[in-house]
Amino acid sequence: MMPGVVTEYAELALESAAPRETWRNTATNIGWTTAGNVTYAASQFTIVLLLARLGTPTMVAQYAVAQSVVLPLLTLSQLQLRSVQATDTRRVIPFGRYLCLRLISTAAFLVVVAATAFLIAKDTPTCWIVVLYGVGKAMESVSDVYFGRLQAIEHMDRIGKSQIGRGILMIASTAVLLLLTGSIELVLLALAAISLVVLLAYDRFQPHLSTTLNRADWSMGGILALTRSTAVLGLSNLFVQLNAYIPRIALYRYSTPNDLASYSAISAVQPAGMILVMALGQATIPRLARAYARGARRDFVGVTRGLAGFAVAIGTLAVSIAVLGGDALVIRIFGSQYRGNGAVLFGFSIYAAFLYCSYILTYPCTAAGRTGCQAWASALMAGVTGLLCAVAVPGNGAKGAALAAIPGAVLCLIVYLINIAAASRSSALRKGKPQ
Repeated sequence: MMPGVVTEYAELALESAAPRETWRNTATNIGWTTAGNVTYAASQFTIVLLLARLGTPTMVAQYAVAQSVVLPLLTLSQLQLRSVQATDTRRVIPFGRYLCLRLISTAAFLVVVAATAFLIAKDTPTCWIVVLYGVGKAMESVSDVYFGRLQAIEHMDRIGKSQIGRGILMIASTAVLLLLTGSIELVLLALAAISLVVLLAYDRFQPHLSTTLNRADWSMGGILALTRSTAVLGLSNLFVQLNAYIPRIALYRYSTPNDLASYSAISAVQPAGMILVMALGQATIPRLARAYARGARRDFVGVTRGLAGFAVAIGTLAVSIAVLGGDALVIRIFGSQYRGNGAVLFGFSIYAAFLYCSYILTYPCTAAGRTGCQAWASALMAGVTGLLCAVAVPGNGAKGAALAAIPGAVLCLIVYLINIAAASRSSALRKGKPQ
């Protein structure tokens, strides 16, 4: 049998492996996705907490610089291939092509990270910390493309188990190495090793799927076409990440290491809510894509409203906790050296609430094929944040950075609401009629 025919049959087998679309299956997928994402998010927050408790503010600041450099570049290199796979209801593109594009983009990402670290780092240790952090995230990025295949057929249990195992190992290794050595470099090296082991030993082995799907597809024409079709999504995620880390970059340049450490520590709480938002979005985007493809308006609109309501609830909870906890909560979590940052927590919680609401709407937008709006909405948000940070950070430090991020998130949410309304009225969503 010819390779192309083998791939076609393998993709059909993958599609038939997907469970029947029921709310019970959706709830199970949400459960596994939530468990995995919450555990992984908790591990990332715990790493910052351990650096704050067992390390020094300088370590927290260096870690924040590494995140500010690496994560925006990482999201650009990922091109949202995971979401594209999950919404490819007709299995038009073989998995091997996604895999090859991810390997190429990850290699380019590492080169750019190394060059950027060399150019902007103020000292050699910070440069190495940025590079080591980037290597670890590169390993996770390759795992992410395997997650996209599993997400497409709604086998979220393996994704959840991978994230849970990785998160537990990361917490344990960070605590042990900080206690024994006090070296952030060794911690980051261990985290990269853990991600590599999980990738090679678990993520790439999926015995319930055809091994044909693991074969690389180095067709450059196909890879270039896939790159062009996903570039807009990559740019969108780049601007989202830039918006998150522009305040840290501004603090790195215009304020003190203590202000940067305070903002970075407090902002580490935000992924807790974002992970819940992403868990629900990742579990429901295949259903949204199928609903839009067959013109099921009631299903598409109903799921979208549920997503929006969930994000509003999470955002309200975040603001309420900040109001009730205040400075006492900051001290209890991070220690007395972070005293006086209650206002930073409150301002950041407002920003996070609007961000949750806007980010959850990217899933129905992607399912409806409205990817163009995502790039310019995110660019608008990052641009506004950058301008306001340039004004607010000098003289106001971490508090100014937290407040400067809010208007951009509000504008981004408005853009997404307009596009969701347009998608809901689209002629493609005629109840009971296929697209």
